[in-house]
Amino acid sequence: MSARVGALLAAFAGRLAEEKTPAAQTLAGRLLQLPDGGAAPASPPPPPSPPACAHLAQTFAHGTAETKKILRMAVTAAAAVRWHAGPGGFAGGESGIAYAVLAGPDGCAFCESCRAGLYVQQPRLVYPPHAHDPAEFYFVLSGFAEWRAGKRNFTAAPGQLVYHAAAEPHAMTTLDAPLFALWGWLAGRGRYWFCQSDSGGHR
Repeated sequence: MSARVGALLAAFAGRLAEEKTPAAQTLAGRLLQLPDGGAAPASPPPPPSPPACAHLAQTFAHGTAETKKILRMAVTAAAAVRWHAGPGGFAGGESGIAYAVLAGPDGCAFCESCRAGLYVQQPRLVYPPHAHDPAEFYFVLSGFAEWRAGKRNFTAAPGQLVYHAAAEPHAMTTLDAPLFALWGWLAGRGRYWFCQSDSGGHR
């Protein structure tokens, strides 16, 4: 794990620790216990990023004073990690969404008990209702999105921490700016599915 990724995950853990809920405290503790691993070994440049990553350049303009420091850390780390295209199965999923895994069984830092990373969603895109086995947090760094989580409907803003219970359906619709966020699962693996379908996959 590189120093940049380690510092970003520590900052994410710090924000989670501000929430006095058991789920937030648990994820914060797991992120803080990630092995350092020393200096990252030399590796080839990451492969070309998915189309949604083109929106990362806009994120500084849509953050706030509260998120400015961690936003800068996230944008710096984003340039050095591998990004994956978003899910298929709906219009704009693969081209308008991208995510990177910073910690987890397949992350920059190995962890079986949690998964965490970066997320970007292009403006004016609907990510339809979906769910997954592990409980999840999003820490919004930049941009606004109309959010549905279970029976809750709200607008998520920079600095906000959003919680999804295990298997809770949720959906996000971006407004005029891209959404850039940190995300974390309280498990290393789990099924992922669209709520209109009984089929599950793995993220």
